Amino acid sequence: MGIVRSISFFGIVCITYLLSLFANLNSPDWDGWLGFFGSIFGSIIAILGVYWQVSVQAKKAKEDAKQQQDLLRKQLNNEKENQYRQARPFFIVSKELIDPQERNKESISCIYSTFYRSEVPCSILGLTHIVINNVSKRDMYAVKVLVSTSTDDNFKQEFQKYSSAAALKSDEFYKSCISIDKIAANEKVGLLFDHYNEIEQVWIWYITEMRESIKLYFENENGGLIYRPDEKRLENQQKDGSANYDLSDFEETNRLSDEY
Repeated sequence: MGIVRSISFFGIVCITYLLSLFANLNSPDWDGWLGFFGSIFGSIIAILGVYWQVSVQAKKAKEDAKQQQDLLRKQLNNEKENQYRQARPFFIVSKELIDPQERNKESISCIYSTFYRSEVPCSILGLTHIVINNVSKRDMYAVKVLVSTSTDDNFKQEFQKYSSAAALKSDEFYKSCISIDKIAANEKVGLLFDHYNEIEQVWIWYITEMRESIKLYFENENGGLIYRPDEKRLENQQKDGSANYDLSDFEETNRLSDEY
């Protein structure tokens, strides 16, 4: 503030001095000085005008370059997203009864279960299990399905940040995890959990053919499983690593056919 005052004071002194100097000049001298300072003043205005024009053009060029970069980045991201989207399978998740009429081994062999041999019910027919029906032409790899019998938001919020099941092993809901190496295109698999009639929340975590990791969330509503798109985690779109997938601890769950 003091510097500004000093400069202002100095400027006022200079102007006062020049005015007093002009007042003491004869008419011819006065005209000459006016012409001289007029030309200087005009030159200064011209220079300032050129500077302003160059500054405006430079600013506009910078903004145009940034817009071009943003547009190019957006186009690249759209192309990348389009490639990932084409590799994402479409599947239907539902709760279904194991049909008492389907007693053949083929229908049972596609059911994965968290039951140990000693815990498998004498008859699984009529029990409720989760069915994943891959109705697309794309395969699903390293599929993990985790369920919770609680409506607590912790199950939803905590799982979003994990990149490996190793971090889940101390959690209660990890005990309800089923892992499947591959669900092929147009394949239908069943998953039988030990608390099969009480499932409230489901996370499905898998890798696409382009090795993109995806987490999808479903919750119970009126006896069915409803997909909640706002909770999804796509590795291609997440910057926080919440969709990253570590396969070092992956181990496929046994099928019921393997237990009998």
